[in-house]
Amino acid sequence: MTDHERDKIVRRRMLLRAMCAQVARTAPVYGVDDCSAWPAQWVANVTGKALDLPVYHSRAEAEAMMDDAGGLVPIWDRVLSPAGIGPRSGFPRFGDIGVIETFGFRDVGVIFCELGSAAWRAHRGGIQFLAPRHHTIRKVWAI
Repeated sequence: MTDHERDKIVRRRMLLRAMCAQVARTAPVYGVDDCSAWPAQWVANVTGKALDLPVYHSRAEAEAMMDDAGGLVPIWDRVLSPAGIGPRSGFPRFGDIGVIETFGFRDVGVIFCELGSAAWRAHRGGIQFLAPRHHTIRKVWAI
């Protein structure tokens, strides 16, 4: 690993810690910092590319959009493609974003961390760190 690559990872770790701390004790606001908007903000912070997320203001609206689109993955494909962000084949890397299946909460957006973990902006507030099994990862995008 080069010094540049190492510095990039360190900067991303610091940014992710700051983003987690910012929402650690708050409930998500749908369309602002929920499980889709929060990873979108990560992408903007890391790449400088603002993403054009669909507008929604409640969990019911978000779920209706997912139903109409055929799931969260097609929505993210439509949002990320114009920004030039494509899928990652193989295992996710630190800082990638993705959609994972959760037990009881449908598919959710996450930011992948180290050692196979993922940060999820949980519906009840704060951040939950999950260890998604490979078969629960719907799609990963390289950031």
